Amino acid sequence: AKQDSDEVEDTYAWAKEAGIREEPEKETPRPASRLQKHDDHPGWLWDSDNEEWVPDPDHSDA
Repeated sequence: AKQDSDEVEDTYAWAKEAGIREEPEKETPRPASRLQKHDDHPGWLWDSDNEEWVPDPDHSDA
């Protein structure tokens, strides 16, 4: 019975270690993620980091 419980603990241990290794990749900031689209301003994106409007490269009028 003790061996079974040890195996379960080992299983959770490697799962937690794998989760910790993956977290930094998810936290990597992506440039597009800080740009917010607003329906009131078509063709422009709000850059929350610099607090300014930037042209939307995906908009046809930009």
